[in-house]
Amino acid sequence: PVFFLLTLPRVVFWRYAMSKVTSEADAVEAEQLRRLEHEHEEEIVQLEGPDGRCGFTIWNLAMFALSVMTRQPILVAVCFCSSFGIVTSFHLGWILQPEAVNRLISKQGMTPGPVFHTLNLMAHVMPLVVLWYVVVTGSFVVELHHGLWAAALHLLWGILETQGSLLLCDIYVAMHARNWYLMWVTAVLFESMAPYILHHAGQWVSSI
Repeated sequence: PVFFLLTLPRVVFWRYAMSKVTSEADAVEAEQLRRLEHEHEEEIVQLEGPDGRCGFTIWNLAMFALSVMTRQPILVAVCFCSSFGIVTSFHLGWILQPEAVNRLISKQGMTPGPVFHTLNLMAHVMPLVVLWYVVVTGSFVVELHHGLWAAALHLLWGILETQGSLLLCDIYVAMHARNWYLMWVTAVLFESMAPYILHHAGQWVSSI
């Protein structure tokens, strides 16, 4: 009993001291995490800062307007294929990382709602729909090489803008690298396959 009474205060003090050390270590770790998160947020803001460069969507819209006005066959066919890649890759990115699209919306000074969805339809969906109508009603020919040209043009722009990385964080919004590469694969795949899809969609419509 005497030994127990003598050692009890030491045990209590040791546990108290260890709890203080643990709580202080937890506080330090929490502060370090907070600083890392803050630095990450600052990094994202810097990556997403405006630098005056245009995304490929803007270039495609310009090509779309020119192709509709001139009805130049090669321009119409190539723009049709590139529009296919844009609409599929953008919406895949929305599915893969929706919070990044929310940051993109905020970056443009908008909120998720009718205005954004209207602009999305006009910038990404409308060119494909209109050019599909132009191709079908105007009897334009869209062949495999048009799809390959569209994919090559898109890739060339991406390589030049990113110095080969194909990560478009500073032009659009910060996203995981694997998501950018999945979006690129999707864009190139659908641009290359657009003539095939158009042909078989026409056959399916004719059979109805």
